[in-house]
Formats: sequence, structure tokens, C-alpha cells
Amino acid sequence: MWYQKLLKPLTLKVIEADQGRANIFLVKIFQVLERISKSPIPAEALLNLIDKMYKKYDQKINDSVKLVDFCQDLLVLSMLFMKGASDKPVWNSDFDVLWLNKELGRTYLGFISGNIEEIHALERQAFKELGYSLETDFANLLTIFSKEDQEIAQLNGLIREFEDLSNQSEGFDEFISCIKKIITEKEEKESQRLKFAEQSNFEEQRKPEEKHTLEKEHALHLTINESSNHSAVPVEPPEFNHRTTTMRQIHLANAQTVNACTLISVAVINAILNARDETAMEVEIAKAHDESQKRYREDFTGLAHGEGVLETAAYQKYYSNAFADPVSQTLIVPVDNEALKQIIDNRNGFLENKGLELNLNFFTYNGDLTETIQQLAPTQEIDWTTVTEDELQRIVQQDKRLPLVDQILRLIVPLNAQGITIRMDGHTISLVKREDAYYSYDSLTGDLSITKNSQEMAEHLGAKIATNQAKEALIYCFSPLQVLRFAPDSSVKKEKTVKKEVPHKDVAVETAGLNAEIIHDLINNRDLFDTVDEWQQVNANLFTLIVSRLNVVYLSAGEWATITAGQLCSLLNIEDNPISTVPPHVSGHPSSIPPVTEGIKQEEHISPVIKPIIHEMPQVPVNDAPEQPVQDSEKLIAIIDKLIENMSIQQNGRQTTRNSQWKANLLTAIKEDIQLKDSEAIDINQCIADIRTVCAKKRNILHFWAEPHSVSEFEKMVRDEEIATPQTNVLAQ
Repeated sequence: MWYQKLLKPLTLKVIEADQGRANIFLVKIFQVLERISKSPIPAEALLNLIDKMYKKYDQKINDSVKLVDFCQDLLVLSMLFMKGASDKPVWNSDFDVLWLNKELGRTYLGFISGNIEEIHALERQAFKELGYSLETDFANLLTIFSKEDQEIAQLNGLIREFEDLSNQSEGFDEFISCIKKIITEKEEKESQRLKFAEQSNFEEQRKPEEKHTLEKEHALHLTINESSNHSAVPVEPPEFNHRTTTMRQIHLANAQTVNACTLISVAVINAILNARDETAMEVEIAKAHDESQKRYREDFTGLAHGEGVLETAAYQKYYSNAFADPVSQTLIVPVDNEALKQIIDNRNGFLENKGLELNLNFFTYNGDLTETIQQLAPTQEIDWTTVTEDELQRIVQQDKRLPLVDQILRLIVPLNAQGITIRMDGHTISLVKREDAYYSYDSLTGDLSITKNSQEMAEHLGAKIATNQAKEALIYCFSPLQVLRFAPDSSVKKEKTVKKEVPHKDVAVETAGLNAEIIHDLINNRDLFDTVDEWQQVNANLFTLIVSRLNVVYLSAGEWATITAGQLCSLLNIEDNPISTVPPHVSGHPSSIPPVTEGIKQEEHISPVIKPIIHEMPQVPVNDAPEQPVQDSEKLIAIIDKLIENMSIQQNGRQTTRNSQWKANLLTAIKEDIQLKDSEAIDINQCIADIRTVCAKKRNILHFWAEPHSVSEFEKMVRDEEIATPQTNVLAQ
């Protein structure tokens, strides 16, 4: 990603022997930020992180910074800026994957125990060094982006990342314009450089004999190729050439919060093999994920903090009646030139820092690789203090292992209703082959990857191993004692078409996992999608849960397009508490209450299950008496009600619903103060000023690019209601 590449030059400031690890930690920190965001990382978090890291490290001498110092700063600054940028709460424990493994915590972060107190202390110190301010220095950012070593592709990536934020803030638009100018200048310089290079090449004359030799070699090469029946270069099988990606990914759960990845992986294998179909599979996987974490907390209290559960322990405790004894094997990543260069660099760094002998830490950090290379030379003992890169290359030439992806391919293709766990350094994922499809689940992201293409799945797993910088992977194969074959159940299908009314209950009990707020949010978001199908796909997990709770009640696509939140709550036997979505502050003004049939397109297309609910809903009384003049104080009360309602239903492009209650409470306090006073004693001008102040408050001070929606809404409503005071004249200007 562009932001990772922007920060990569700073890793050169780290001591040379540890620069590889600094790059690894940089990758890992952004993986965590992307997982927490579940969408693009917030703009202010990215920009602040780049700004502050460059301010601290840009002027330092290369090969001078300790790895621990660099990684600590990267971690705590990421924490602070994510907390400042996110509407939803961000906890320090969201980052604990970076230190749950004690060895990693000590190596990268210098943690003694990995307790949360160590994190808090670092965070407090970093916040103090920032002067308790999270403001972004845009001038410094422009200086960073202007550097010659900043590539055009990275800056274009920044522009694409933030294009949705345009036209929301003049200051931010100006910042983006400056970056575009920097890109244009860099492009012009690059164009001039290329023209100069082309001119130089054109003017350079080859020697006649050199040209003749090249022509002879080229002719000989053509002759050999034309006369040979077999190409010396292996050709990829035709079916893999120009292969289109068919893999689907479904997000099923939040990332693991304890080190239960192996336990989760075995549970997921069991869930996939026993689920009736893919819809049921998704529900069972999410359930297995959550229950495994609960089991870890309750049944493995004796483990050291952060220690995981091994495959054999998980099997013996929970799954010995489901699977035969698991069979293990190890996949070893072939050693390449890059790995050799890295280990020699690490060795040299240790010798420079520690003296003439390599200590235990070198073999701890490089153990997998040193063991792999030593196995390729069984007749000689490699002296890691003196061995050269050339000597290692001669040893590695004896490595006949297949590339990692080919090893994985040979492993997964023969699977038949079986699953495997793949344990890398510090993390375990699972893969299951069921019928003709491959399913891989990663508890670190909560994502299920599905494809019928074995090559695609092998490449996916290979990329996971590479991302974790693992040199080997321990495989456990789980074969079920009984293979379940699910034939289509005609009775279930038939039952789904039967429509029944929900029996009346005096007391509605909230359905597990669902509540009125979730249902209202789901229905309110329906208008954001072009089709019902799109809406259901984006909210697939929630719909799976709802459908499973509806039992035999079946709703057509047309009925899903028109059903209201209240009706769906009734079908689910959930008490519809209006406080969760439309706050209790909404007044009884008829103009502020929508008709009860709003959203119902045509009654004749409504399911018989829903019709009785619609007709039983109370109708709004109609007042035929002549309207009395409405006082300004009453108009302000109605405006406050409308503002609160707009916040609760995400009106006018709002993006959040659960972080506006504090503003609603402030507006309610103003409303109650107005209601308590005599109308003649109310200072309308002061009330307007107070409401305007509340509307202008931001959920987050770092949302530098946008003005809250409430401001423009309030100003428009005051003008529309024609409340004539000096304050409204100010608003009009």
C-alpha cells in the first residue's frame, strides 16, 4: 500500500541487522490497522502517523536507531491516532496480536511481560511528547511528499485513497491540490529524464564487431529453439494461464481477541464438514469462532499469558469423537537468495554489536533458516560466524524442494471431505475441502475464503505464509470418523413456502443476537442500495441470523423491500423500543411524524403475515380545528426534534448512528429548558445561538475535513420557519 511504502524509507534508520525486522513490523502494524478499520484506514490516522514518524526519524542517521524504539513509536502512535480518528471505540487490546507471542513482544517491542500496563505507560509518554495534541502538520506532510525519493505511484495512491473526501473542506481540498502539483512536477522531471536517456542511447554507437557478435548469438538462439522439441523453460499448464480470480471472501466474525487461533481452526473444520449448506456453514463458523474463544478463556486458565493451544490438545479435549487421530507433516519454504542475504546481514549485525561470537539471540531469531540450510549439508557443520554468502549459495543449490505453492497444491488436491490446520510462526489458519470447493478461514481477520480452483487456493495460502514471514508451516490433517452427505431436504423447502402468522404473546422476549436498534439500523440503511439483493448481500450475516429466527415465516423480495422496522420486530418477537432509533425527544407535532404506511408500496403485495400488523398499528389522529399561530419557541422545539430524528436515521448522508446520542442529549437539555420557561421569558436569540453551538460540535476533533450535518440543517430550518431575530440574520449571512 502507498502509506506502507511512504514509511518504508524510515526503516533504514534502524540498525542494519534489524532493518528486515523493522519492515516486517511495519507490514504487521498496517495489517492490524486495516483489520480494526474494516474499511480504508481513516485519513487523519494515516496522515498523522506519516507526519509524526517522519518528524521523529527523518533526520536521524541511517543504521543508528534501535529496533525496539522504532517499533514502540510505530505502535503507540498508531494507537493514539486510531483512537482519535475512529467514531467507534478502539482498545489497546485490539493491537495485542503484536505482543501475545512473548518472544515477538520482547524482540520487537522490548516487553518484559506483555501486560497492558506496559502499553499504557508507552502511550502516556507518547501523548505527552506530542504536547497532548493530535493535530496534523500539513506543511510538514507536503515537505515529505516533495522529497525526490517519494514515487509518483505512492502519491497517486494517496489521491485515490482520499478522493471521497473532496469538496468537504477548503483546507483539505487545498492540501490535495498541492499534492497534485507535486505529482505534476515529478512527472515533468521524469519525462525530461526519459527524453535525455533516449537521446543518449540514440547517439551511442555500437562497435561493429560487438554488433556482429550479438547478431550471431541471436541467430544461434533462434536455431536452437526452432530445432528443439522441448522448451528448456517449464511452461505453465494452459488452464492456469490468464486465470481469472474466482475466490470469494465473506467476513463472518471480528478478529480473535485471545490466542485461540489453533483451537478456532479445528472448530471451524468441524463446522464446515458438518454444516448442511453454505448458508448454515457461515452461521456455524461464526459460532465456532466465538465458542472457541470462550473455551480458551474458561478451560485453559493455566496457560501462560498469550500462550496458544496445540492441535493435539484441542483434538483430545473436544474433537476425539469427531475425527481420527490427526496426521502431521511439515512444509518447508525453499531457501532463496533473498533469504541468504538476510541471514548474512543479520549475522554481520550481531557480530558488530556483540563481538566475535554469535550469541543465542541470533539462533533464536534465525533458527528456522539456519536449521533448514544445515539439513542441506548433513556432512559438514556450518560455522555461522565465518560462512560467506557464496558458500551458502553452493549449499542451497542442493535444495530440491518444490516451490511453496506447488507443495501446498500437492497437499490439498487429494483431500476428500477433510480439513487441515496450517500453523506458521505465531498463527494458525485452516483449510477444508468439501465436495469440489476449498474453504479457508483466518481467525485473525474473521474472513472465509472460498474457491473451486485448487491453484488459486494454493496461491492464497502461500501468500498467507509469506505474509507471516514463516520459513516453515506445520500441517495437521483432520479426517472425520463419519462423512456426512446432505441430500436436498424437500420437506424443508416445502415448509419454507408455508406462511403463518406469528402467535400473539403478551411479553416479547428479545431474540438472542438481535435487538430493536439493529433491526431499525438495517431497515434505515435499505434506501442506500439500488436493489434488495445488494442490500441483503452486504448484510448477509445479519440476514442469515434473522431468517433462522423467522422459522417458517417466508418473506419475498418484494416484502423485504417494503417491510418496516416495527413489523420485522413483531415477526421476530422483539420488543420495539423506539428509544434505540427514534429518541424519546421527538415531539407530537403531526408534521414530524411520518404516515404509518410510509415505505409500504402496495398493500396487495404485502404478505398476509404482515397485513394484520399494519392494520393494528395506531393511526395518527387528524385535528380538523383551525391552526393557531405557532410561537418561535415551539418552532425551535420542533427543529430540535427534527435534528435528533435526522441523526438517529442517518439522514442526509450521515455515516454513523451510535455516536450521536451525546449531541442528542445536549439538544434535549436545551429543549427541556425552553419547555420549562414561560414563552415571554425565553430569549430566542440566545436559544438559537446555543443550538447552533451544539450542532457545530464534532464527534471527533480530528475530523478536520467536514462540518457536521446538523449545522447546515439547523440553519436551513431556522430560515424556513422564518424565525425573525438578530441571530437568524447572522445565520442568513
